[in-house]
Amino acid sequence: MAVNVCNNCGKELNGAFSFCPNCGSKINRFCPKCGEKIIEEGKFCHNCGASLEGNSIDDAISQQQNLQKSGKNSENNSYNFNSPSGSANSTSRETKITPFPVAVKLGFSNIFSIEGRSSRSEYWWYVSVLTILFILQLLSFFILLDEVAFDELIENPTYILVNILIFGTLSYSVTIRRLKDINLAPGILWPFIIVYYFLDFIPLIFSEGSSSESVVNAFDLINGILSFVLIIMTVTKGTTGNNRYGADPLEKNK
Repeated sequence: MAVNVCNNCGKELNGAFSFCPNCGSKINRFCPKCGEKIIEEGKFCHNCGASLEGNSIDDAISQQQNLQKSGKNSENNSYNFNSPSGSANSTSRETKITPFPVAVKLGFSNIFSIEGRSSRSEYWWYVSVLTILFILQLLSFFILLDEVAFDELIENPTYILVNILIFGTLSYSVTIRRLKDINLAPGILWPFIIVYYFLDFIPLIFSEGSSSESVVNAFDLINGILSFVLIIMTVTKGTTGNNRYGADPLEKNK
């Protein structure tokens, strides 16, 4: 039978499994001769025609080593039986991305859901779309209004607050899921939200003057630092495989 090894935890499995009984990951099967990923159940490999019956793990390892020595093991879907984790030689997590249409669809369809995880590519594709939408609405007002009216609009607290509520709502859940992808608790986002929102209420709380300006400057500095930290967290590589918040989004969305 074809070699059956969990590509997440490396456990050797005797029998046909769809999911690993040890870690719960989806099982990928590979040809014991050429290392090609088996797409459909059958008696022969669709890539090289080798029999998938009566081959042991040791035979597969030996043939995989021969392929490596001969320099023929360059296929993206070949399996690395020598890896300590039993991981595939297929594209690593660092080079996998969530396709742009999928990322945008997931972002807008899960606006009010914080369940699961979001990969780096999913997060940044979606945030890029939100950024473009924000710029487009600014350009629309810039074209429709004269210079004085436009300046008054973008400094209007109501306009600012509406934009924060709209774009904050659109980006909140995906940011939570992105933090979950690096195995961080969702509550870590609240200091960023509190500081960011409080900046817009300072002029209403404090009278204009030196004290109001100094408070604004202090919160601007804190907001700048927190924004930098948030960027670092959202560009951090997510946890490979399952973590406490769910399955790897790069495996689910591929």
